[in-house]
Amino acid sequence: MIRPKLKRDWIGLIVRTLRPMQTRIGTRLPAGSICTVTDSYGGLRLETSKCDHCGVQVTIKDVRESDVEIIERNEKETAARSYMRRRYRYRGV
Repeated sequence: MIRPKLKRDWIGLIVRTLRPMQTRIGTRLPAGSICTVTDSYGGLRLETSKCDHCGVQVTIKDVRESDVEIIERNEKETAARSYMRRRYRYRGV
């Protein structure tokens, strides 16, 4: 898939991590983890889905675009963002 030119176009993409990552409190995320990009201010903010066993959900921020690989586009979130832009002329995202 073609990499987005603008930071805001990363929001809603489903990505795979290319290297192991760690949060500031020590939570580790292995390479190959599937995440959703939820924000792009500064660096990308990645959010994993909830674990079926324990319910933990990991969020990592300030991730570089070169550290992830795009898998697919989350059409539901992309459609909601474009609706907000048209309806309210929202320019923050």
